[in-house]
Amino acid sequence: MSNSFSDYLQRSQQRLQAALPGRLGNSGSEFSDAEASAVLHRLFEASEYSLMNGGKRVRATLVYATAAALSESSNDAVLDDCACALEMIHAYSLVHDDLPAMD
Repeated sequence: MSNSFSDYLQRSQQRLQAALPGRLGNSGSEFSDAEASAVLHRLFEASEYSLMNGGKRVRATLVYATAAALSESSNDAVLDDCACALEMIHAYSLVHDDLPAMD
């Protein structure tokens, strides 16, 4: 069966992996201070590592599936924005939970 859930999940994962880098923004800083800019760049790299490290991407798949089930005709960029936002929040929560100061 070519329309199985595992195929749909794989297509959704690939779609999200392609969409995420463009939504991360850039690591540039509006600050002229070189030290602040370096710190922000390091933060960006850490965020990118945590976010792009893979995963099942089930939350994003639910965004896409819900839109399909509701016959939502919004453009793909809007759905990708929502899916990426959900994955970013999830990645943040995983990292935040692992911080020793948060126990």
